[in-house]
Amino acid sequence: MKTIFFFAVNIFFSSITFGQDFQFNKIPFNKIDSIQKSQGFEKFPYDYPIGVSEDYFPNRKKYRIEQPIVYRKNYRDYFVETSFYLSSGDSTIRLIEYWWRDTTYSLDFTDTIIAKNNIIISSFFKSKGKTYPKNKNHGDKTIWRNKFYYVQQFPVAEGLRVLISWK
Repeated sequence: MKTIFFFAVNIFFSSITFGQDFQFNKIPFNKIDSIQKSQGFEKFPYDYPIGVSEDYFPNRKKYRIEQPIVYRKNYRDYFVETSFYLSSGDSTIRLIEYWWRDTTYSLDFTDTIIAKNNIIISSFFKSKGKTYPKNKNHGDKTIWRNKFYYVQQFPVAEGLRVLISWK
């Protein structure tokens, strides 16, 4: 019984990383607000249009994507944001973007979060992701994919991003 409890606790806490809880399974649109508010996030409306490229979301050409629903909070020394991108017409979540920014500007925060995220995401996929070299837009990018999911993790000038989408 202790083993089952320990395993369940590890599974639950392993998906939480520095103030954000990865949603690998699709969640219904009407559950977003309650899930985010239960984690201490506040809804944040952008006052300008935000789009996504095919590099950001490989199925971009298949869907018309609405403005994201964005939630923000401060967590320890981090500013975190979660954005939900929905397809127009059916309000299906197509992409979730997780973003971290270190408010203390320490040198190792990105490496720490990348290492923790690699463990969580690789555990979910039961395999390591494939790493691609940095380019002008981001640092080294790691991608995990299978027949259902497409996940990317990459550092950017202002922090770190993880993108989860479904095929």
